[in-house]
Amino acid sequence: MILDETKTGATVSWGGAGARFGIDADLVIGGKVLGGGAPIGVIGGTRTLMRAVDAVAQHGTFAGSPLQVTCGIALLRDVLTAEAYDVFDELGELLQDRCAAALEALDMHAVVVGAKVGLHAGRAPLQSAEHWRERTDGRRAQALWAHLALNGVLLSPGADEQLTLSVAHGPAQIDALADALAGFATRVVD
Repeated sequence: MILDETKTGATVSWGGAGARFGIDADLVIGGKVLGGGAPIGVIGGTRTLMRAVDAVAQHGTFAGSPLQVTCGIALLRDVLTAEAYDVFDELGELLQDRCAAALEALDMHAVVVGAKVGLHAGRAPLQSAEHWRERTDGRRAQALWAHLALNGVLLSPGADEQLTLSVAHGPAQIDALADALAGFATRVVD
């Protein structure tokens, strides 16, 4: 099994989605967050597969730059500690609690796993990518993004990129998101 942890590695748990959900992959692909802010690509796998990878030269922008690897090690050792993941879980629960009324008014729900947060249309959990496409209103997602940005809450633009909690976030940032969502709900629903 190949597990792509490009977006989930070290954000949903220290060991990524594989560790959080008990997935034992033969090959794991990672990037982004594992560079500690520097661009990086990471692969890991069984001894047999890694021997095959080692047989081919690994050169390029994302292949083992000492700066990128040092940033990634510092991130995993000093920033994303076990305590940080406990805080992410607490903030996720706080986010779901404080944003519940606004999300319900908007016919939306939040999915929070570790530091990853998705705000999705509809109250029922998503079942597939097709289900997500059917329920997602791109114009409304852009309007929500603009409203949040104008109220000091910056998300990645678009309906498929959401937000990632960081060690710098706390209850005040969750309250700011909840207030901005409530303001948007008032404008959309009224």
